[in-house]
Amino acid sequence: SQLTKHLAMTRVVAGAMELCWMLGICELRRRMIGQSHKLIKEDQNRYNEIWEQILAEQKPDIDRLVVVADRIEETCPGIAQHLTPCGTPANSLDLIFSQATYLDGLLRAKVQQWALHSNGCFLSLPWKEAVRRS
Repeated sequence: SQLTKHLAMTRVVAGAMELCWMLGICELRRRMIGQSHKLIKEDQNRYNEIWEQILAEQKPDIDRLVVVADRIEETCPGIAQHLTPCGTPANSLDLIFSQATYLDGLLRAKVQQWALHSNGCFLSLPWKEAVRRS
């Protein structure tokens, strides 16, 4: 009977120690996450400032792109059949390749502009050559 009481007490103490360890680990995790948020907050704010500045600089280009897209739709009413509405998956390789062919030059030029504005580097191959090499 004495041994049973001793074993029961040992289990209670072990359980209490395990609970303390778990609470300690949870508290350390909470502190680390809080410190991480503090560390990245300044970088996040700086990133948002830069992004808003770039977006403001690109606004005229975006507006012109909308006008060009509207003109294309007016002059080529059938062009919409090559595009899918947002969120609709393309279910045809022909459709995907026609979209890629149409947008390749426009997107490539825009990415080059973004790389230039952010002091980045843009290296690429024309998509047909990249496909051939893969």
